[in-house]
Amino acid sequence: LDVDQYENFELNHFQFNKDSNDCVGLLRAYDKSGRCRSALFHFNPDSKLIINILGFEVISHFTWLSGNKIVYWGTYNGANRSYWTVDMAASRKKVRFLNDLPDGHPVRISENEFVTDTYPNKFGWITLYKCNLDGDIEPLMITSHPWELRTSNRCDAHPKYDPKHKKLFIDTRVGSHRKILCLSGLE
Repeated sequence: LDVDQYENFELNHFQFNKDSNDCVGLLRAYDKSGRCRSALFHFNPDSKLIINILGFEVISHFTWLSGNKIVYWGTYNGANRSYWTVDMAASRKKVRFLNDLPDGHPVRISENEFVTDTYPNKFGWITLYKCNLDGDIEPLMITSHPWELRTSNRCDAHPKYDPKHKKLFIDTRVGSHRKILCLSGLE
C-alpha cells in the first residue's frame, strides 16, 4: 500500500468469522485534505498472517456471510458506491458487484442473505432491506428514526440478527430514549 499520501490512521470495525479464527478489519487513513480512504484487512491469528483484501477504497461497513465470503458497502477500483461481495477462497480475491443500495450496516441472516439498513434521511426515516447474493432486494420496513447529525441523540439502526430465534434487532430512538426494536418472521 502506498501510505505516503496519508497522515492519520485508525483501525476499527473488526469482525471475527463465526466458523473460523479469521478476522477482518478496516484501516482508515486520512489524506492531507481530510478525505478518508479505507483498506480491508484479513487477519488470521493462527497463521499470524495479515493480508490486504482491498486497498484504499471507500469502505463503510461489512459482514461475513460464510466461512469465505464477505459483503461490504463501498467502492471497488473507484467504481460507484454500492454493495459488493468478496470471495476469500479464490486464489485472487474475487470482488463482485451486488446491488446499488445506499450505505448501511449489513448483518448476516444466512450464507446467502443479509439485512441492511439505510442511514436516517433528512426526515428521519430509515429503510430495512433483505438482500441475497443474486442481487435481489426486498424492502422489509420503513420506520421513523429521529436523527440529529451533530448531537448525542444520533441513532443508527445497527441491525443485529439472532439466528437461534430468527429475530432481528435494531437500535431506535423514541424522544430522548434509546430502545431496541425486535422484528421476527424473516424466513
